Amino acid sequence: MKTSNRAKTWNRAAMLLRNCRYLADQQTLDVSFRNGDRFQVPVESLLREPGTSVRWDRVRIGETQDVLEVPGTNGVTEIPWDRIRCVVDADFRRHLANQAAQAARQVAQRLRELRHERGLTQETVAQSAGVDRVTISRLENGRLQPTFETLARVVAAMGANLQDLAQISTPKSDAGRRRRLAPAR
Repeated sequence: MKTSNRAKTWNRAAMLLRNCRYLADQQTLDVSFRNGDRFQVPVESLLREPGTSVRWDRVRIGETQDVLEVPGTNGVTEIPWDRIRCVVDADFRRHLANQAAQAARQVAQRLRELRHERGLTQETVAQSAGVDRVTISRLENGRLQPTFETLARVVAAMGANLQDLAQISTPKSDAGRRRRLAPAR
C-alpha cells in the first residue's frame, strides 16, 4: 500500500527511512521514508535467502538511516532502502528501467563513436570480434543487451578498451577546435 502519489524526485530524502514497524497480523512492515512515501511491505518479499530465521518484531532502522536491520539466528540481516522500493514502489522500478535504458543508449552511442573515430566499418569490427555485422548494428542502435564477453570483444576489435567505452564524449564546439592559420604570403 502506498500513501503518496506525488511526482517523484529521487533525492536523498527518498533513500532515508523515517519509521518502520512490524505488523505481525499481516506479516508486513509499515515503512515510511523521509520524503513522505509510506508502504506496507510483505516481509517474505524482502529476504533473498529463503529459510533465514529473523525477528521481524525487532526490526530497526540502521545508523545511516538507509537500511533496515533485522536480528536473526545468523546475526543481523541488512535490508537496503532500494530493495524495499524495488519490491513495492512501481515509480522506483520505472525510474530504474529508464536509467538502464538511458545507459544502454549511451553505450550504444559510444560504441558507434569509437568505431567512427578509428575509421572502421561495422563489417571490419564484426569480423575481428567474431560476431555478425548485424550484431554490431544492433549494439550501436541499443537494440541488443550484450554479454560482458561480447562487449569486451567488440571494444577490443576496435583497438579500444572498456575504459574508452566509459568515457562519455561531449559535442565539440567551434571554440574548442584548433583553427588553421592561413599560410603566410
